Amino acid sequence: MLKRNCVTVIVLSLAVLGYILRYNHIINHLIGYDEMMKLNDRRDAPPYKKLSQEQFIMLGHAEAPAVTSYKFFSNNKSSKKIRIAIFGSSIEAGSETQAGYDIASLLQDRFNKASIQDVEVINFADVGYGLQQAYLLWNYLGRYYNLDYVVLPIITFDQVLDRDCSFTGRYDFYGPIHARYVLKGNQLKLIPVVGRSRFIAAKIYNRMLPLFRYVRYDKSLPRFLRVLLPSNFHNKINPFYYYRGTTKEELLLINSKMIKDITNQVDNLVVIIAPEQADRLRKAIDAPNNYILESKVSKLTPCFLYYG
Repeated sequence: MLKRNCVTVIVLSLAVLGYILRYNHIINHLIGYDEMMKLNDRRDAPPYKKLSQEQFIMLGHAEAPAVTSYKFFSNNKSSKKIRIAIFGSSIEAGSETQAGYDIASLLQDRFNKASIQDVEVINFADVGYGLQQAYLLWNYLGRYYNLDYVVLPIITFDQVLDRDCSFTGRYDFYGPIHARYVLKGNQLKLIPVVGRSRFIAAKIYNRMLPLFRYVRYDKSLPRFLRVLLPSNFHNKINPFYYYRGTTKEELLLINSKMIKDITNQVDNLVVIIAPEQADRLRKAIDAPNNYILESKVSKLTPCFLYYG
């Protein structure tokens, strides 16, 4: 009996050790792990003072790389000026182009060449942002800029599983993580991240014993389950996820509520979306100052600013 108990203890110990080793291997090989380890608390602060530390953590990141970035504009504007704001991700931020070739810069250049001097185009886009991070940035900063037009490109609902249904940029991403909105009855509820810095928040999100909010409200498969499954299953949907409908259904409800909120606060809101989803959004949002335009580019970049 004693021998059998010893064997059981040894087998269980080896199983636990194997689990821990595989867990650490998975975590250490996630995208962004090395960068977050270099970050540490001391250097983990907002790049400029327009954002608080808490807002910076909720957004996950806020580099504002464009030369037309909001960080170069005052909240106040001349009564003679018309302000156009462009929200979005890397395509709108211009991270794939040289400086001065982001969408906002090109649009501003069009106005300048046409001798239209009373228009300012401001870029609120950032790399990797989904609609939820754009909406957070709108709440934190955008609504204080006296904007006349807001342009909001939306990635198609079935392509934002990681950005808008998760706390990470993608399922194999370590961090930084960001807050997200979920449905609570007929209302939106913000689920904040936990941690005094982005470095700490990412460590808490990726730890072996996760917080309930990350298991319940993240559509990505929890880290602790990935240890038990082959790597080709790591992109599967979390079985504990709070919403039982499809991603398209959930995001249509969430997105329409966020867009309605922005619509109620600006004079004009332009939404650019893939043609197959434009009609659904029009039915969900009925407002005279909301213009839903259909993207005309390939399915690889349906959020881009070409439209008909």
